Amino acid sequence: MAIPIVIVVLGTVFLVLAAAAVGVWAWILGGALILVGIGYGARALSKDRIDTAGDVILGSRLRHDPAIYTVLVLADGDCATESLWRIVEDHAGGRPVDAFVVAPAVSSRLDRVTGDEGAYERASGCLDSTLQALEPATTNRRGKLGSHDPVQAVAEALREFPADEILVPDGLDAAVVDRMRFGVPVSRVEAASR
Repeated sequence: MAIPIVIVVLGTVFLVLAAAAVGVWAWILGGALILVGIGYGARALSKDRIDTAGDVILGSRLRHDPAIYTVLVLADGDCATESLWRIVEDHAGGRPVDAFVVAPAVSSRLDRVTGDEGAYERASGCLDSTLQALEPATTNRRGKLGSHDPVQAVAEALREFPADEILVPDGLDAAVVDRMRFGVPVSRVEAASR
């Protein structure tokens, strides 16, 4: 992330100095190029938030045994809940449970640019406690740290894990849940007090 920022800053400085040396038309052309660069940068940043549903639907259709209930759990914020394993057991309907937990390393852009590892430490702790909470209900469980964007983290997990259902914390923003259009049912899990 730092290299593109340095390139943009140096390019902008070069354009300003070149425009100052050439004249008014260079200022106009330089300004237009800067606006195009800003627009391109905004578009690149918004691609980070694209709806990846079409790409993931194919991945979520991976073959798996229908006799096994597969659940993808998003461990975000209110990670370990006392009732999580009961909910998974209820939704499984007596079938064996294969669970995959994804814990997004939610952080600010500044944290990502500066390399702050705090988000990864929090996500790792959340991943561990969620896997532990699922122990009574699952025959197989595993997980991984995910992208800073919960929707992207779920999309990446669905590419490798065919889920029958996605469980998300009740406290997760409704706008984030609305972006989870992957062709897989999404259920909210009420967080219990720890």
